[in-house]
Amino acid sequence: MTEDQLKPRPPAPRLPRFPKGLGTCRAAVLATLLSPGEFDTEGMFPPGAIGLQVVMRSLARKYRWPMVRTDYATGTGWATTWELAPEVVEAALDAGGNAWLDAFRAARA
Repeated sequence: MTEDQLKPRPPAPRLPRFPKGLGTCRAAVLATLLSPGEFDTEGMFPPGAIGLQVVMRSLARKYRWPMVRTDYATGTGWATTWELAPEVVEAALDAGGNAWLDAFRAARA
């Protein structure tokens, strides 16, 4: 064996995944991130339900979405925003995201 064959290979990049459950908060938040302005987030988090921070962490860790988090000061404390980079959204839509969004739209109808 040559020295090149003995070197460990770098791990294959782990691509983001789409949630299978289309009626979940994770799916609704991801759909909102992939197509801003199309989906209404009203009532997405009823009182006592899971919080947005938990959903965002799940999308980042379990589903491998590279979230961009920005914290900024407001007049009364701190606020956090999350977004996906435009190139991530474009790649996701090309890699089956449009079909997933169509299924999500059908599930919400």
